[in-house]
Amino acid sequence: MEKLRIILTEECDLACRYCRRSGNAAQAERSAVLAAAEGAERVELAGGEPLLWPDVCGLVRELKAQPGTEWVGLTTNGTRLAPLVPELAKAGLDGVNLHLDTCNAFDFAAITGREQVMNDILNGLWAAVAHGLPVTVSSVLLPETLPQISVMAGFAKQYLLTVRVVSLPGLSPDRDEALSVLGRYIKHLEPDGEVWRSDELRGRITFGGEIPGAFDMEGAAVVTFGEEKREGQP
Repeated sequence: MEKLRIILTEECDLACRYCRRSGNAAQAERSAVLAAAEGAERVELAGGEPLLWPDVCGLVRELKAQPGTEWVGLTTNGTRLAPLVPELAKAGLDGVNLHLDTCNAFDFAAITGREQVMNDILNGLWAAVAHGLPVTVSSVLLPETLPQISVMAGFAKQYLLTVRVVSLPGLSPDRDEALSVLGRYIKHLEPDGEVWRSDELRGRITFGGEIPGAFDMEGAAVVTFGEEKREGQP
């Protein structure tokens, strides 16, 4: 098996209105996770919110030590990321896919049901960049966030990272609308295969169809424990 996404828990500390996960607090057993990952070259840890799972840093270390596992990434909402970044980097984490739809505090609260956690998320982003971890910021495109997509793209101007615009069926505006907004903010934004680049960007912009799946992990086989897999937030 080349690519595997492991759902460590369905539980999450946000309540994004488009998410269809159950919120069940049951968590995967460490031995079951390690057994499921045997033979997978690339492993993505997701949820729910995977950082609610105990000792993710130790799990990353063990996964990286398994024969054949070349890459381990994490999809997270970032609320608990900042204090764990040094240990995650030391454990060998290969990439952080951080889910953030907007930097507007009012819209963030309306989308997620939480207030006063955006600084925690941004601190996690900055910590990951500072520790040299490859970072993708995955942002779900919604009608109310469309005008702000250029603000999210600003991360790719400032940092060597990927901003990934996620379109959810039935919810998201057309990709061309997003490109129109981005084109007014970023000069000479041009496609390069599946990637959009500009001389104004240190990083790059991509488009995706699901929140997990950054770092070429879309279409990965999914393993979940205790419940049938649901689509939605990681």
